Amino acid sequence: MEGVEHDVFVTPPSTLPSWAGLVEVQNIIVERFLAGGYDFLWLVELDVQVPPDSFQKLLTLNVDVACGYVRRHNGEGLILGFLDEKMRVWYLPQNAVLGNVLSGWVMAGTSCLLIRRRVLTAVYPMLVTC
Repeated sequence: MEGVEHDVFVTPPSTLPSWAGLVEVQNIIVERFLAGGYDFLWLVELDVQVPPDSFQKLLTLNVDVACGYVRRHNGEGLILGFLDEKMRVWYLPQNAVLGNVLSGWVMAGTSCLLIRRRVLTAVYPMLVTC
């Protein structure tokens, strides 16, 4: 990320199984972020390859949480949809997403997220040390 001061942090392997391990390492990343003087947390999961301009595209949206979309592991569609009032996910086809900015109850997983600091300090005020 040329022109952006940043640190890269990779968590140690988790000893917990499956989703519990993912939650554990994401919590470690959030705690490290909150302990530092960072303005944004950019989470990119290990199995995601992002285009070189991804960070800049997410940052220029100027929102509290910006989320990139990724394909499902089996290649059948995107991990991206809308939540309805009954919390059901309605997945969207790529042609409905490509080149568009979606807002509302969008669900896209945690594969590629840019989160503004104030979001996490509002949720985790007891962890803020600076």
